[in-house]
Amino acid sequence: MHGMEMLQKGDAPHLQAMKKMTGLMESPQKMQEWMEERRKEFEALPDE
Repeated sequence: MHGMEMLQKGDAPHLQAMKKMTGLMESPQKMQEWMEERRKEFEALPDE
């Protein structure tokens, strides 16, 4: 939903992210690597 709202608004950062994700989805290995990087970033965030 959020992604669709930003797409409709023409939000440049979201459009760039969607384009990158589309490219990643073409390669399961690249998508897995990207997801692992995001997981590590998330786990490194402080607990609040």
